[in-house]
Amino acid sequence: MIVFMGDYIDRGENSRKTVEFLIEFAAWAAGEPMLETVFLMGNHEQMLMQFLRAPDVSELWLRSGGLQTLMSYGLGHPGNLADPENALRLRESLIAALGGHLGFIQALKMRHAVGNVFFAHAGANPAQRLDNQPIETLLWGHQSFLTTPRSDGIWVVHGHFVVERPSAVSGRIAVDTGAYASRRLTAARIADGEVSFLQAQRGKA
Repeated sequence: MIVFMGDYIDRGENSRKTVEFLIEFAAWAAGEPMLETVFLMGNHEQMLMQFLRAPDVSELWLRSGGLQTLMSYGLGHPGNLADPENALRLRESLIAALGGHLGFIQALKMRHAVGNVFFAHAGANPAQRLDNQPIETLLWGHQSFLTTPRSDGIWVVHGHFVVERPSAVSGRIAVDTGAYASRRLTAARIADGEVSFLQAQRGKA
């Protein structure tokens, strides 16, 4: 099983190519009987979906990398989104540009669990049951998550919070090494009760 942790867009000019790769990978994996793929949503995908629902009140997404995503899909500067007509035009243009990518983003999962391992983009509230976590916590994090270990023996795999080095400590497995800036993409290999880390590093252009 390969679990992808979210935030596939807004991190540079290759958002479209990244989503395209993930869709192609999912199609390939579907033909492999021993391989399962899980794609989680990140807060950046959530912001995009919020933009599509209310484009005139979604400046946060544009300030957080949405402008680069628009450019990657062939759209220019959004202009004044306070103008309702302009905001709606941009929304319709983005939906058309996304094409089948929109369905992929809409289908992203909020969480995934296997045994005593729980996957969520930004972790979980350590004081709440895992089946009772608000979506905002799963996608944006909780103030106690990084300081309070869980008491139920669950290990929470997460991204969102950029770390210099991946780690597995106090019930948390952190894998976000800020690949968009550091050029280091990290994966955790979890098998037989052990955790190890794999990294791919891209040289500077």
